[in-house]
This record gives sequence, structure tokens and C-alpha cells, in this order.
Amino acid sequence: MFVKQLTLSVLGFSILLFWYLTYNVNCFLLIIPMILSILLAKSTYEYMIVKKVCSANCFFKRDSLLYSLLTKKVFIILISMLSGMILSFILLLNVLNFTILDWTLLFIDILLIIWLYNKFDKINFLNSNIKFSVLKHSVSIVSAILLSTVFLIANLYQKPPHYIQDSLSSTVHEASKQVHSNCKYIDSVTGISIEISSVKWWIILKMSDNIKNTYLKATMWILYLLGNYLMLFAFARLISEMIYLTPKENTKDE
Repeated sequence: MFVKQLTLSVLGFSILLFWYLTYNVNCFLLIIPMILSILLAKSTYEYMIVKKVCSANCFFKRDSLLYSLLTKKVFIILISMLSGMILSFILLLNVLNFTILDWTLLFIDILLIIWLYNKFDKINFLNSNIKFSVLKHSVSIVSAILLSTVFLIANLYQKPPHYIQDSLSSTVHEASKQVHSNCKYIDSVTGISIEISSVKWWIILKMSDNIKNTYLKATMWILYLLGNYLMLFAFARLISEMIYLTPKENTKDE
């Protein structure tokens, strides 16, 4: 079972690596964000429909407007699609700035996710109808929290991006030269992403020592950790979904 899980997980990893290597070719590569959005939206929908229905049954009357809104499938589908798109873009845009160390940590994360998935799978107190939707969500949260700390430490000890300059405007200008795609849609989004990333790095490297306000400094690092968490959460959701799609898991779920 582990080999099958690892094979499909590596397939998910390979999709991200393929995007990293070829995003600048042409607009055909937009199929990758579409595929990831569908997979992540599917996973989000399965969890949300359980959560919303359970919450609605606990707190609201069946004939109330809030109950109708929370349990309406159209509403849940739209939220799931939006969530899937956001998570896929966060993941795909972040990997464009990855180093070899980042890719190595992401691959190690696959092993952690598989281990957590199989451990959580042995827990039998959950209703079988909701088990795997809750399992995938729980695995994603735990692995994202653990790896966020590892990514933070790794990034602190890596060399800063070479485009960092003394002034913020020069840094953004240099960063904008780092990404380019022959597809204008991909080029626009990746350009904005690298500029935001350059601002983040410039603030961390140039301003953190000069910020006297403890709360402001703490907020800055919390936002940095949150960005890493969302990226790793999206990756864990993708890998958890790939693990779930193995023949063994489908048979078991049925």
C-alpha cells in the first residue's frame, strides 16, 4: 500500500516540478492550475459539506434561512471552487521561488503526510461516512503546522534572494526581471507574485532590525508563517487527495 501511496504522491509532486520548469512556455500550461483547482476544490467540498451540515443541524432549525444557506449545495460548491482556486494559486506561485533545499523539504513532507494519513486512518471512532474527508483535512493541518516551522528555519539559514537591493523600489524592479512567461496571463500573475515576495523579503531583511515596536515585528513574522502555512496546507491537501485516490483507499472507503 505504501508504494502505491508514494507513487501517486510523487505524481502530485511531479506536477508541481513540471510547472516550475515549464510555466514560461505557453498558455497551455494553464491546464495545471485548472487540474490542481479541481482536486483541491473536490477535497474542500467533501469536508465542507460534512462540516456545514453538522453545524447547521446543531445550531439552526431546519426551516431557518441560515440552515438553508449552510446546507445549500450550490453555496458549498461555489465556496469550494473559490477555495480550490486560491489554494492552487498560492501553491503554484510559491514553488516558483523554491530552491533545491525547498524542493527537498517538500519531498520529505510527502513521507510525513503518508505516515500521518496511515496513522489517522487507524482511528476508528469516526463515522465511516465522514471519516476520509475529516482525515484528509486533519492530516493537512498537522503536516502544514510541522513543516511551516521547518521551512522558517531553513529559509533563515539560506542565502537571501540575489535581487534584494538597498531600496525597496530597486528590489521590486530587479525581482520583476526574474520571472517571464510567453503566456500573458501567467506572466501577469507570476510578475505580481514575485513582486509581493520581494517586498516580503526586503521587509524581513532590511526592516526587521529597525522595527522597535514588538507587536509590529511579531505581526510581520506571523504573516510570514501564515504564508508558509497556507502553501504547505495546499500541498498537503493535494497529496492527501492523491493518497485517497489509490485503489486500496477507494476499496476501503467503500
